[in-house]
Amino acid sequence: MRKITTLGVLALSSISLLVNAAEDPKIKKTITTSAPVKLSKPLRELAKPLPTLDPARKFKLSASGDNVPGFKGDREIPNRFPEKDRDYSLPEGFVDKSAQTSMPVRKKSAELLMPEIGVNFNGLPNVTGSVPPDTNGDVGPNHYVQTVNVALGIWDKEGNVLVAPTAINALWDGFGGLCETNNNGDPIVLYDSAADRWLISQFAFESGFNNNRQCIAISQTGDPTGAYYLYDFLYADTIFNDYPKFGVWTDGYYMGVNQFDPNFAGGGVVAYERDAMLVGAEARQIKFDMSAEGSAVFTPMPLDIDGLIPPPAGAKQYFIWADLVSTDNLQVWEFDANWSDPGASTFERVLSIPVTPYGSAPNVTQPNGNQLDSISIRSMFRAAYRNLDGQGKIVFNHNIAAPTGQGETAMRWYEIDVDQLAGTATIAQEGTFAPDTHSRWMGSGAMDVNGNLAFGYSIASPDLAPGIRAATRLATDAANTLTEEIVLQAGEGSQAGATRWGDYSSMSIDPTDDCTFWFSTEYYESANDGSTAWSTKITSFKLPSCVAGPRGEIAGTVTDADSGEVIPFARVSAGLISTRADLDGNYILTLPVGDYDLTASKYGWVESTPASVTVNEDETTDSNITLTGATPVIVSGTVSDANRTDAPLYAKITVSVPDDTFTTFSNPETGEYSISLFEGTTVGFSAAEVGVGGYMTSSQDVLPVNETQQRLQGGVDFALDANANCTAPGYDFVLPSFLEAFDVFPATGWSVVDDQGSGAVWGSYLASGRNLPGIDGDAAFIDSDAAGLVDIDTSLVSPRINVADISTTTLQFDAFFRTFTGADSLDVDINVDGAGWVNVGTVAANNTLEAYAIDLSAQLSGATSFEVRFRYYDANFEWYALVDNVRFGDLSCAPLIAGNLRSGYVIDTNTGEPLVGAEVDVDDRLAAMSFATPEDDAVNDGLFQVFVPADATAITVEEDNYETATPAEGDITLATPVSLNAGQLESDSETVEVTQTAGRTATDSITITNSGSAAASFNSYFIKGDATAAAQINGPFHPSSRHFGPKNMNDRDTRKIRYQSEVNVDPLAPGDIVGFFPTNITYGWGISTNRATGEFYVGDLEAAGAPANVIWRYEADGTLTSDFIPVALDGSFFADSAFNQRTGKLWQVDVGDDDCIHEYDVDALAATGNKICPAFGASQRGLAYDPVTDTFYSGSWVDSIIHQFTADGTILRSVNVGLSIAGLAYNAETQHLFISVNGESVAGAFDVVVVDAASPSFVKVGGYDVRLDVDGDGVADDVVQDFGQAGLDIDCNGNLWMVEQQQQFVIGFESGETGACEWNNVPWLTASVAAGDLSVGATSDVDLTMDSTGLNEGTYTASIVYGNDTPYGAVSVPVSMTLTAPQYGTSQISVTGITVDEEDTATITLERTGGDDYEVSVDFTTIDGTAVAGTDYTAASGTVTWGDLDSATKTITVSTNALDVNKSFTVVISNPQGGVTLGAKTAASVTIMDKPKGSGSIGIPVLLLFALAGFARRRSLNK
Repeated sequence: MRKITTLGVLALSSISLLVNAAEDPKIKKTITTSAPVKLSKPLRELAKPLPTLDPARKFKLSASGDNVPGFKGDREIPNRFPEKDRDYSLPEGFVDKSAQTSMPVRKKSAELLMPEIGVNFNGLPNVTGSVPPDTNGDVGPNHYVQTVNVALGIWDKEGNVLVAPTAINALWDGFGGLCETNNNGDPIVLYDSAADRWLISQFAFESGFNNNRQCIAISQTGDPTGAYYLYDFLYADTIFNDYPKFGVWTDGYYMGVNQFDPNFAGGGVVAYERDAMLVGAEARQIKFDMSAEGSAVFTPMPLDIDGLIPPPAGAKQYFIWADLVSTDNLQVWEFDANWSDPGASTFERVLSIPVTPYGSAPNVTQPNGNQLDSISIRSMFRAAYRNLDGQGKIVFNHNIAAPTGQGETAMRWYEIDVDQLAGTATIAQEGTFAPDTHSRWMGSGAMDVNGNLAFGYSIASPDLAPGIRAATRLATDAANTLTEEIVLQAGEGSQAGATRWGDYSSMSIDPTDDCTFWFSTEYYESANDGSTAWSTKITSFKLPSCVAGPRGEIAGTVTDADSGEVIPFARVSAGLISTRADLDGNYILTLPVGDYDLTASKYGWVESTPASVTVNEDETTDSNITLTGATPVIVSGTVSDANRTDAPLYAKITVSVPDDTFTTFSNPETGEYSISLFEGTTVGFSAAEVGVGGYMTSSQDVLPVNETQQRLQGGVDFALDANANCTAPGYDFVLPSFLEAFDVFPATGWSVVDDQGSGAVWGSYLASGRNLPGIDGDAAFIDSDAAGLVDIDTSLVSPRINVADISTTTLQFDAFFRTFTGADSLDVDINVDGAGWVNVGTVAANNTLEAYAIDLSAQLSGATSFEVRFRYYDANFEWYALVDNVRFGDLSCAPLIAGNLRSGYVIDTNTGEPLVGAEVDVDDRLAAMSFATPEDDAVNDGLFQVFVPADATAITVEEDNYETATPAEGDITLATPVSLNAGQLESDSETVEVTQTAGRTATDSITITNSGSAAASFNSYFIKGDATAAAQINGPFHPSSRHFGPKNMNDRDTRKIRYQSEVNVDPLAPGDIVGFFPTNITYGWGISTNRATGEFYVGDLEAAGAPANVIWRYEADGTLTSDFIPVALDGSFFADSAFNQRTGKLWQVDVGDDDCIHEYDVDALAATGNKICPAFGASQRGLAYDPVTDTFYSGSWVDSIIHQFTADGTILRSVNVGLSIAGLAYNAETQHLFISVNGESVAGAFDVVVVDAASPSFVKVGGYDVRLDVDGDGVADDVVQDFGQAGLDIDCNGNLWMVEQQQQFVIGFESGETGACEWNNVPWLTASVAAGDLSVGATSDVDLTMDSTGLNEGTYTASIVYGNDTPYGAVSVPVSMTLTAPQYGTSQISVTGITVDEEDTATITLERTGGDDYEVSVDFTTIDGTAVAGTDYTAASGTVTWGDLDSATKTITVSTNALDVNKSFTVVISNPQGGVTLGAKTAASVTIMDKPKGSGSIGIPVLLLFALAGFARRRSLNK
């Protein structure tokens, strides 16, 4: 910090603008902790191989019209170079003195020194359709692991596949958050040889540079196919961590990135807590944001250790990069990560190493004429470090312009001698490798154990397809020269369709011999020439002369001395070389031969006594180690407010022990905590308040002692101070006794004097129009530059200040003074009791805002009053000076409000479950909210802490749809949760199912009961279909893979998409245009139709030039009204919208702020505050609502995925439809989803594509363009311009309405479907009760009537939905009515042969069998036979009718006459009516019998009849 140099000036160390350990205001430091750590399943079990592109799959994809990785639909990731407009050309005639323009000629005997190629096999291909591949890999004792773009693969060292290509985010399966849902890429894999562990990392982010994460997996053992400890670190909310590159160091995993916001925002560097991550403990990151350095920090590359010998003890991590500002040096900075006190960590420049100037590398031309990106100047992966016989070595390279006549691009390589302890780094040798006219670039290098170098790289030219080569040099070769070049893979084809290449490659050293190099990068197979279907190659080679020197192993098991149980993860050290035991306590150390003192340590055990062990060549020395357990001790203490008595705080206590981290929490009511530790090891404690907020974290080192000493010493207590913003409850700022911030100029009482008379005087900073760094608000400002060639002598004079009114005699102020010639001055003077002006200080020109302090105690001793002035003089066309915040005394924060901090829980009375997000108000002011406590097993969710002022009169606790509780202050305790009452509706029937004959009416009933603790109101409505069907949907879940670079994630169209999808669906006949109207606003995008009124709602985008973000209302005829809804948005814009037809509320898609959907009340013209935030993984564009299942559909062109999700944000399925989704509209009747597709008008593309939402994978139905005859030639024209497709909706008539964003009009056209508003039309179902109020315990009996009149057979499904005012959502009861076909039956004559005596009546019986549904009839008639109607019998005809449900027999009677002889006639039935059918017996023959004629006696038969009658009578009398 610059200080005032005049006598009497005191610089206060507590005042600075940006506080950081490096004391550099351009560097911002943050320390954060990872998300909770989880252990993955073994990768070999999680791995779900991605399909590779064999000929059969290529044919299938192509024939199906799908994207073919490398051939159609690839995503090209842009090269974000911050100085793309700068000319980096070297001066004409420049000679690169480090250039190697030919290969040295070796003697034949030197062939024995040529590198020998070992294994050479293909790595991962382009399985994800992305360019470039980001190829990198590393080698371990038994495996090679490669990561490319968003995939990983694992092989043994013979090239046999152990884990086929797998999405990297598969590792985070079940982890949650973006690391699980997003597979965003830029991966790195490193083998940590000192720990025998693997590191795999990639970034993850939401659209618009929001929620930028770094996902890191550390293998639990040395087996990369096994389980991993999973970490998720927030890099920054709005700064994107691009091009992350890692290095393993002794005290951390280090990462360098290029930052974007979305423009280039400098570099960033991070240290990750390696010791904690190796054991799966919660880990911290220390980050330095160097955005203020601009392009001076570009691709900072951390050192990555090779070899057995670690860096010297105390050597800090260095970062190195090629300077973009001055292209003749390398920048070297030191990262000092202080894990004991992370706030004391620093990142500081060590030096700039002068090198031969370099120019920007042009792109590389291939034989097909297409060019490849050279990734000019950027640091290439890795910066390999080796401790070579005590001398630190760095191997580094980057891409530059080739020397004239030597091709286009060349690799600049360096060997750098480094000594971190001395703070030195010098070039040992450098070279620009351009031995012929081919371009060599995208290199990676390393050094073997003998000091030999190898660099692998891509090679290409107009005469040479891109291939892979390596160049080597022996340590004894002539300096600055690579002496051998070998072909690792000849180029077989060229890339077409994209310019991006490589981005990086990797050269590694085999840890088993420290001699074998392993290199991996990309090339093209001949079959993929002219595509982007890149392949990768993995090759090993070594220099025959390399000998690692005699070495052997020490191996053993670390166990507990008392129990004999193994001790996992113990650190085992032999001198400077150390490793960790595995899960089973086993360790192996590979060491040069010699004698070593072997020790082992693990927190909780006493470090072992050094044991002398001898390592012999090629032998394994067994050395088991036992550790004695340390004495356990319980450390306890309290956490409280530092400035209040009896003010305990709820805090997270973190204890950093060697190689691990323990956590616990204090009791919210008492502040007490305890944690089990061990004696004898100093550990770091920190306490961070997690309840009410507003407190600073406190840390201290603690040496745990036995309980007796603890009682004497007291506990480990923390008294936390309020934070600098003074937001702790009950606190407020205490202003300085005198303060002038010049918020208004001129300030009250201050005067401005023009001693020169030139008119150039002190004025308002804001009025000047300047924009100086660090200035917030107005200030006093004098601008000599603006005044021009005039002399200035002007004073800014304070009002008279009484000495008795100030609390201190130290004058403080902020000043910004920039000079041009140095002639001008800025003085500070004082006039005491009118005695005249005396100088007390001079502000030095510093060109930055700084804080100053001047001790005036001597001048003010015995004084009554004084004035202060700031005099700026001797200025003529200089720059400017600024003064602000003149004060006596400090702005302080104090507990000014008396009161108490109370802790309690909020629970649901009905369920007993905790409520998170409930509001706690004190005197109608929001004072707290209940929150979850996922890390604290001792404290339940629903916790709240609220400060209750002593004079508070009312406390209320409320949550939506619950009754408000009004607890007294004394009732708020953890033992007595605040219980919120709510109604809770239940149905006694889960479903109603009836089966009946079509046309009939059935009844059933359900009972709705309020089983809750408060009254409830309900209203019912019917839904066509099963309203609970969404519960049955579970996938598929396609991963999100972005189609845009980070800078374009929130664009309003797809101009910068990496590829435009080809739809390849059947064309549908376009419907007629039904409406057209201009938006008449600045930039309309999203649209919704209010189906209840026919009105439209269209969003106007401030990001596109509108005065504000609003949603405008239009009449049904398209007339713009004056009604609008304000949209509060901090992101890029808001996209499509949709009405929830059940509630009548409008929902709008946010893009680039929180990426949620937000609810608006179109009647109140205001936001409701409700929002739904599913884990989309990318910003959305389209939105539609399904009223049947009460779910939403959203989709985005960012990843072509359509999500279906519920009102609580649960995603039911995520399906990649391969479309650039802009708007969505849904017809619940047909279950068709309409998609407006943003893009160009090319063959196979459509404005609208229709998919079937009833199919799990959204099968495409077809597509069509929006066409209108605009020029009257009788031919319909495509009226939607390229990239014009935006929001979409459907109205009740089935018409689609689309916003054309390029031309700003809305056009309506027929979809070819109807029924979009029929979702609640269920005419066959009625209920006896439609709405009601239920007190606690009350019931409502609802009679359901299901009338199938006019309906055909089949099953009809509907739901009765009970909307209500409870917190549990609507109660839906599916109703199923199955209609069977009526069974009318069969009608026939029972007996077809009938005999009747003359003059008797013949009876013919008809039967109805096989059904009795509904009224039926048959006709009958008599037909003469030998009997003649009118003579022998009475003719009969008519109709026999059966009623509904009537299956009784019916009779036909025919009277007969007297006959002389037997005669017969026939009765016939016919003409069945009502559905009845005739059986086989449709006619009956009736025979009339002629009775015998006697002489008058009664005859024998009559006598017999009388006899029988008499017998019957006697039996009756005898009873």
